[in-house]
Amino acid sequence: MYCMNCGKKMSSKDKFCENCGTSIEASVEEAEKNKEETKTVENAENLKKEAKKIVDTSFIPKNKKKKTLKILICLLIVALLAGGTLAYYNFIYKTPTRAFSKVINQFTDGIIDNLDNDVKTEKGSVKLSAKVKTSSTESSMMEIVDLFADTDFSIDYELDRDNKIFNFDMDINYEGRKFIGMDATMDEYNMYFRFDDSQKYIKTALEENQNIFEMFKNMDDTKEIVNGFSKALKKSLKDKYFEKESAEIVIDGKDVKTTKYTLILNKENLINIISDVVDNINDDEDLLKVLAKATDMEKESIKAALQMFKANMITSSNEELPVYKIAIYTKGLNDSAVRYEVEAEGQKIGITKVDDETYTFDIMGINLGELKIEEKDKEKNITLTIGYMGEKVIISAKSKVEKDVKVKEKDTYGAISSENVPDNYFDSVMEKITNHKLYEVIYNIMYSSYYSYDDYYLYD
Repeated sequence: MYCMNCGKKMSSKDKFCENCGTSIEASVEEAEKNKEETKTVENAENLKKEAKKIVDTSFIPKNKKKKTLKILICLLIVALLAGGTLAYYNFIYKTPTRAFSKVINQFTDGIIDNLDNDVKTEKGSVKLSAKVKTSSTESSMMEIVDLFADTDFSIDYELDRDNKIFNFDMDINYEGRKFIGMDATMDEYNMYFRFDDSQKYIKTALEENQNIFEMFKNMDDTKEIVNGFSKALKKSLKDKYFEKESAEIVIDGKDVKTTKYTLILNKENLINIISDVVDNINDDEDLLKVLAKATDMEKESIKAALQMFKANMITSSNEELPVYKIAIYTKGLNDSAVRYEVEAEGQKIGITKVDDETYTFDIMGINLGELKIEEKDKEKNITLTIGYMGEKVIISAKSKVEKDVKVKEKDTYGAISSENVPDNYFDSVMEKITNHKLYEVIYNIMYSSYYSYDDYYLYD
C-alpha cells in the first residue's frame, strides 16, 4: 500500500508513514473519501452525457434552425397566397355573369352538337311508351292504366342529304297491332304520304321554305347564328342584374352547400338586357352577314328592324310587367350548376341535377318526378316519371341513330296529286280505325267519364 499523503510505499504492519508521519488510518479514510468523490463525479458525468443525448434528440441542431425557419416562412407565405387566391376566385372570378355564361355555353354547345352537317346519310328510330300507376281501384281509372300499358308510339326515319331522300314512318300500336300509321317520303320539291300500305301516295308540292335539304345545307349558317345570339346575350349580362348568396339545398337526400345566383328580370333590367342584345347583334358584322343570307334581307334592313324592336320595348316601358327570377345553384370551384329555378308571381318551378343522368323537378317545393337519360353505344333511353297524390305516370322513350348507312328511295309511282284525292280515299282508313280495339277502349273510357259527372252535363 501507499501513503495517501506523500505516496511513499508502506508495509501493511506500519501504523505511521516513515517519510511524512501520516497515520495509516487517516490514509484509509482519505482513500474511502476520494473513492466516494470519484464515484460522485462519475455519476455526474454520466448524467451529463444522458442529458446531452436527450437534448440532441429533442431539439433541432443549431446549424439547421435557420433552414427550418425559412421553410416555415415559405409555407406560411404559400398558405396566405392560397387563401388570397381562393378569396379572389370566390369574390372576383366566381361572379353571377360567369356562372350564367357557363350555363349558356353548355346550352349552346348542346344545340350545335345536334347540328351535324358532316354526316351524309343516317337512319334513326324513336319508340314511346307509357305506364300509369295508381292507388285508385275505380274501373275507369284501371281502364286508363291498361290503355297506356298496351299502347306505344314509334317513329322511324332515313336521311340521304346528297340524293335528297327523307323517309318517314309513324305508327301507333295497341297490343302489338297497328291502330294508325303514316308512311311518308320527301324529295327536294315534293312530299308524298299515305295512311295505309294499300293506298297510293298523296303528292303535295313543298314551299321554298319547307325544303328540308336546304335547311341541312345551311346548317353551318345556323351554327353561326346560334353562336352569335349566345355571344350577344352573354355580353348583355351585368353583375348588377343579379343577387348572389350562399344556399343549402337537398340533392338525393343529402344537404349540399351551394352558391345561388339569381337574375332579377324586373322591367328596368329586362329592357336594358334586350337593348344591349340588340346593340350587340348590330355591332357583330359576321352575325349580320349570316342573318342577311338566312333571311334574304339586307344587313341595313335587319339593323333597322332590330332598332325598331328596341324602340318599341322602350316606349312600352310604362306598362306593368311581372318580375321574373331565374336562379342557378352551383357548387365547387368550377361553379358546376346543380339546380335551376324560374319564379314569377309567386309560382316557382325547379330542376335539380342529381347526377350526369338523373334530374328531378318540382313545383313550389313539391317533388313531382324524375327525368333519367341513359346513353349506351348508339342507343339513348329517356325515362320521365311524374307522380303526385298516389298517381304516377312513367313515360319511356328509346332512340337509336346510325350514321353512314344505305338509304333506299321509296316507290311513289302513281302518286295522286293533293288536288285530285277522291272523296272515298280515307274511307278505308276510318273503317280500320273504328274496327280497332283501341277505338273501343278509348270510346268506353270517354263515355264512362262523361256519364260519371252530375246530371248537369248529361244530354237532354
